[in-house]
Amino acid sequence: MSDSQKRLPLKDEVADIVKHAGGWLNVIERVAPILAPAIRHHGHGVDCPFPERHREGGGRDSFRFSEKADHEGRAICSCNQD
Repeated sequence: MSDSQKRLPLKDEVADIVKHAGGWLNVIERVAPILAPAIRHHGHGVDCPFPERHREGGGRDSFRFSEKADHEGRAICSCNQD
Protein backbone atom coordinates (compact mmCIF):
# COMPACT_ATOMS: atom_id res chain seq x y z
CA MET A 1 0.00 0.00 0.00
CA SER A 2 1.45 3.38 -0.99
CA ASP A 3 1.68 6.40 1.33
CA SER A 4 -1.07 8.19 -0.61
CA GLN A 5 -3.46 5.36 0.21
CA LYS A 6 -2.59 5.48 3.92
CA ARG A 7 -2.90 9.25 4.44
CA LEU A 8 -6.05 11.25 4.97
CA PRO A 9 -7.01 13.74 2.26
CA LEU A 10 -5.15 17.03 2.81
CA LYS A 11 -8.31 18.97 3.73
CA ASP A 12 -9.07 16.42 6.48
CA GLU A 13 -5.49 16.51 7.70
CA VAL A 14 -5.55 20.33 7.90
CA ALA A 15 -8.96 20.32 9.62
CA ASP A 16 -7.55 17.97 12.26
CA ILE A 17 -4.52 20.23 12.82
CA VAL A 18 -6.75 23.32 13.14
CA LYS A 19 -9.05 21.50 15.56
CA HIS A 20 -6.17 20.43 17.81
CA ALA A 21 -4.48 23.85 17.62
CA GLY A 22 -7.59 25.63 18.88
CA GLY A 23 -8.74 27.22 15.62
CA TRP A 24 -7.42 28.99 12.57
CA LEU A 25 -6.26 32.07 14.48
CA ASN A 26 -3.86 29.97 16.56
CA VAL A 27 -2.49 28.29 13.45
CA ILE A 28 -2.10 31.61 11.62
CA GLU A 29 -0.23 33.21 14.52
CA ARG A 30 2.20 30.28 14.69
CA VAL A 31 2.87 30.34 10.96
CA ALA A 32 2.92 34.14 10.55
CA PRO A 33 3.81 35.88 13.83
CA ILE A 34 3.70 39.25 12.04
CA LEU A 35 -0.10 38.93 12.25
CA ALA A 36 -0.12 38.54 16.07
CA PRO A 37 -1.26 42.14 16.79
CA ALA A 38 -4.34 41.66 14.58
CA ILE A 39 -5.11 38.36 16.29
CA ARG A 40 -4.71 39.86 19.78
CA HIS A 41 -7.13 42.65 18.79
CA HIS A 42 -9.46 40.33 16.91
CA GLY A 43 -12.26 42.19 15.11
CA HIS A 44 -10.63 45.62 15.56
CA GLY A 45 -8.42 47.53 13.18
CA VAL A 46 -4.66 47.47 13.69
CA ASP A 47 -1.82 48.81 11.56
CA CYS A 48 -1.42 46.73 8.41
CA PRO A 49 1.50 44.29 8.75
CA PHE A 50 2.46 45.11 5.14
CA PRO A 51 2.76 48.94 5.14
CA GLU A 52 4.97 48.96 2.04
CA ARG A 53 1.90 47.99 -0.02
CA HIS A 54 0.05 51.19 0.84
CA ARG A 55 0.11 54.84 -0.01
CA GLU A 56 0.93 57.67 2.40
CA GLY A 57 -1.34 56.38 5.17
CA GLY A 58 0.74 53.21 5.54
CA GLY A 59 -2.34 51.14 6.38
CA ARG A 60 -2.82 52.54 9.89
CA ASP A 61 -5.75 50.94 11.74
CA SER A 62 -6.92 49.32 8.52
CA PHE A 63 -6.17 45.61 8.95
CA ARG A 64 -8.29 43.19 10.98
CA PHE A 65 -9.43 39.61 11.17
CA SER A 66 -13.15 39.03 10.67
CA GLU A 67 -15.06 38.65 13.91
CA LYS A 68 -17.70 36.42 12.28
CA ALA A 69 -17.39 32.84 13.55
CA ASP A 70 -18.04 31.34 10.13
CA HIS A 71 -15.22 33.47 8.66
CA GLU A 72 -12.56 32.58 11.24
CA GLY A 73 -9.10 33.32 9.92
CA ARG A 74 -10.19 35.68 7.15
CA ALA A 75 -8.35 38.97 7.16
CA ILE A 76 -9.62 42.30 5.87
CA CYS A 77 -7.42 45.21 4.84
CA SER A 78 -9.43 48.31 4.04
CA CYS A 79 -6.58 50.71 3.43
CA ASN A 80 -5.91 52.31 0.08
CA GLN A 81 -3.49 49.97 -1.65
CA ASP A 82 -1.29 51.00 -4.55
